[in-house]
Amino acid sequence: MPQTHTVRNGVLAALLWALSLAAFCLPLAAPVPDAAQTGVAWTRTLPATGAWFALAVALGLGYASLARRERAFSNIRLWVLAVLFAAVATLGESFAQTGTAALATARPGITFVYFAGRACAYYAGMALLVQALAAPAAEPPLAFAADAPTPYPTASGGVAPQPAPWQPEAAGYGAPYAAAASDTRAAAALQAAQAYPAYRPRESAPAVRMGPPAWGYALLLVLCWLPYLITVWPGTVSNDSITQLAEIFGRKALSNGNPLFQTGLVWLAVQAGQTLLGSADAAVACYVCVQGALLACLLGFTLKRLEETRMPLWLRALATAFYALCPIFPTFAFCMGKDTAFAMAVLWFSLMVWRVVRSKWPPMRTTVGLCLSAALCALLRNAGAAVAALTLLALLGFAMGTHTRRWRAPLLALLTMGATLALLYGVAIPRLQAAPTPATENWSIPLQQVARTVASEALTPEERAAIDPVLPVDELKAAYEGELSDPVKDLWRGDADAAAQSAFFQAWLRLGLKHPATYLSATFHNGYGYLLPGFISTIKPTFLLGMEGRTTLIDGAFDFTVNPNADALKKTFQSLYAAAPFRLLVGPGAYGWITLFAFTAIFIGRRWRNAIAALPALLTLLGCLVSAVNGYFRYALPLYCMAPALLAMAAQSLRPPRPGGGR
Repeated sequence: MPQTHTVRNGVLAALLWALSLAAFCLPLAAPVPDAAQTGVAWTRTLPATGAWFALAVALGLGYASLARRERAFSNIRLWVLAVLFAAVATLGESFAQTGTAALATARPGITFVYFAGRACAYYAGMALLVQALAAPAAEPPLAFAADAPTPYPTASGGVAPQPAPWQPEAAGYGAPYAAAASDTRAAAALQAAQAYPAYRPRESAPAVRMGPPAWGYALLLVLCWLPYLITVWPGTVSNDSITQLAEIFGRKALSNGNPLFQTGLVWLAVQAGQTLLGSADAAVACYVCVQGALLACLLGFTLKRLEETRMPLWLRALATAFYALCPIFPTFAFCMGKDTAFAMAVLWFSLMVWRVVRSKWPPMRTTVGLCLSAALCALLRNAGAAVAALTLLALLGFAMGTHTRRWRAPLLALLTMGATLALLYGVAIPRLQAAPTPATENWSIPLQQVARTVASEALTPEERAAIDPVLPVDELKAAYEGELSDPVKDLWRGDADAAAQSAFFQAWLRLGLKHPATYLSATFHNGYGYLLPGFISTIKPTFLLGMEGRTTLIDGAFDFTVNPNADALKKTFQSLYAAAPFRLLVGPGAYGWITLFAFTAIFIGRRWRNAIAALPALLTLLGCLVSAVNGYFRYALPLYCMAPALLAMAAQSLRPPRPGGGR
């Protein structure tokens, strides 16, 4: 029987490998850059190169490895995820080139091979990754003498040498215990202390560190990022920050469209640089240097967290190299903008949630960190409050069911965040007379669905009458861009009353029932790049480097220098888009995959608590899918930062229990 099983698996693996090879060698259509329309020289999706053949050969080795395992192809959860990824890849290729599903429907046979082969390949890759993450972690080496007792697991998840039977007199507890030797309760306490050495006073030397401290990791990252800082010095100023600077200098009315707290951080940099040091360049440099140092420290703390949770050495090494060498991190570390600060807040918040779910009695520093990070999530992005609140509610529900004191931490964090928002909306915004967040900020999907319907379908007079008071129907067709909702949002009539808006949304619902395929197409077209590895937007700038487009708003008030080397660096990155590995590394699609894979792996391991710690990443991904821009690097920045932590959570859930408890 074992031989029959091996032969059957081998034949199945060979067939799946052949199907995957065919899928990667038969593209739906060769991507061609449309420089006349987009103004860029790269394609949205991965170019058809020989790299796919090399990938298929590597997958053949993976299939061979899976064939030696029992039930290797029977993980239903991974198959569902692989089918989802393959469907996005198939439709995404068509939408990237035509804006519709025409390529996918024109040749059903080619489309089936393209889809099925990728589904099998994605399954094989994820199954191998699950196998690698589920491998038991090796115990860390200890610096004890050769005759030291055998190490044993401690309550904190580390290891310590097995001490000799406890002698209360030698430990300084002799008098009370000796005096009460005949006391039954004291004898029971002494017996319990000897039976559970993890809870008695530590008398042995601690284990040797597995790696550098958190500040050591941070220093390594700063050294690796330093060439980027020299290249872009004094730093990059994003378009949103230029708008905030215009508000600070009175060139535009103050608004909460860009979070008011973030505008306050820019104001502090202006005061420190331009007012005290007399230079706009000094203000930019102060901001980006402080931000870069904080990001390096936070990522160093993340790497240390991976080490403390006994992650495999290969995962820790890969995470360190990723943070140090991926150009996304130094590019955004030295850019004045709201996205880096929000990404740091989300990562810190997730790490604090992870600590809470893994501890019965969260220490004070963890509770304080949870409260502060939740408040920062709410202050640094208008939608960040929803991310933090939903996660904290899930954490509170979990904690209430465990009969421990975990519930105090999420409850305090919810109260802190509520108080912070009350001060922001009840005090700061009215006192500063700032305009509220535009109503259309969160309406990208409904507006895009209506615009696509207007552009492609015939409207009845009643439908036209319901839409036109809010959005000019005659201008919608020209303004509609499937991967960017800003042109449609800019057409929104700000003077439309509540009745007109209500009529519009009623018409939106009716049109959705009448044209469901058009609505689905608009929704998919708006965000598929966040789930398509290698997708690079041709509409919005990808790397925020060099000159941005709104500097005229602050001419004469804040004249900062744009380093010409930054533009050269941007062109270098853009030339690398022709290389598939670079696109896979920097594009947001791979990190959307990692988010969904980590959730699936956590559920495979049935360690539900880690799903709460990963929830901010999932909510961020959902926010990206309904955002204003498809495949925008800066919107997905929290996913880049959280990718190693998400894989660590998955590994912790998949690993078998260690002797003495824990994973």
